Amino acid sequence: MPENRRGAFAFTSAVLFGCVVTACNGSAGTMDASCPTPDAAEPDVPSAIDADTNINISVNTLAGLAPASQITFTTISRTPLVVEGLTADGAGNLYAAGRGGSPCSVWRFSISMKTATIVGNIPSPCSPNGLAFNASGDLFIGDGERVYRLTPSDQTPPTAAVFAAGVPIANGLAFDRGGKLWVSDGTTGQGRVWKVTTDGTITEVFRVQPLANDVNLTSGADGGVDATPGVGVGGVGRDPRALPPGSLSVTPTTRAAADTAGSIAVVANGLAFGPDGSLFIADSARGAIWKVALDAQGAVTSPMGCDATF
Repeated sequence: MPENRRGAFAFTSAVLFGCVVTACNGSAGTMDASCPTPDAAEPDVPSAIDADTNINISVNTLAGLAPASQITFTTISRTPLVVEGLTADGAGNLYAAGRGGSPCSVWRFSISMKTATIVGNIPSPCSPNGLAFNASGDLFIGDGERVYRLTPSDQTPPTAAVFAAGVPIANGLAFDRGGKLWVSDGTTGQGRVWKVTTDGTITEVFRVQPLANDVNLTSGADGGVDATPGVGVGGVGRDPRALPPGSLSVTPTTRAAADTAGSIAVVANGLAFGPDGSLFIADSARGAIWKVALDAQGAVTSPMGCDATF
């Protein structure tokens, strides 16, 4: 595969919780001492819908902040399933998909009415991730290695149809100005970002490099070059871990990695396009935002090839 499709790209800076880090220019990204440390995310807890749920419930979730700095979250509505992904339509309604159902429901949340309405379903087995609307009002949902499509309807909620397959752990979704869908690979930790044309054709465009690379090409029946890039042993491919506290051990024939508290492998998470057509990628492992410049045809113009693994 050509370098500009498989190579991890370079960048000059990224926002890391309000701070600037540099990477791929001679030093690893580091957090300034003045930067805040993000709190651990609270686990999702599903709850049943009843007549009393569609009320405002103000909950102070940031204990320890001074009153003037405090933030209050207001519950608009609840669902019986853990929800994942969030997007909005042109009327200001929010949409999210539920996990753990059979099928998995897609909800429309009315902020003004404080209601949750099923507007579609994803066939089981299902574990949906990101969502995005195209210009025609169709909703796209990443789930496993597939991207589903449906047109939301509260009168007759449709069953989503497969739009594209072959995008492992399709996570973040976003449409560019030309109507092409971009998809990230989320929890695979490989940092892949794909472009999907309107007919469902998939192309891997680039990868966000992981936090740890081992490129010791010493194993494999093919004399040291693994036949499956990004997967092999003995240092061929990549093993993303937040280091520290994760650990990584490589021998001539094996590779072992351990995740401990605070370690995370997701380097390509949520996606969004800026007004100038640039693509932004949320890097959960680094706590960073990557900016990727694209030309009018959607080709990457940011420097690439900075990760020797590719």
